[in-house]
Amino acid sequence: MESTKESDLVTAVLMYAIRCLAEGDHVALQNMKFGPREIEALRDMNVSDLYRVESLRAHCLDIALNRQVY
Repeated sequence: MESTKESDLVTAVLMYAIRCLAEGDHVALQNMKFGPREIEALRDMNVSDLYRVESLRAHCLDIALNRQVY
């Protein structure tokens, strides 16, 4: 199955969040509004879960632009 732009976005954010978790960057996770339940789900995530993300046709993210940084 071909990935969608929505699944590409979710995959990129999840990979970033997993890296933050691995590096202990809990501030970044909090800034993205990851709570204890989401962090626990990240811990339990495996490669096959990331492959399933490719089938998404919508995303579960609330994206905001920081104009000062942009």
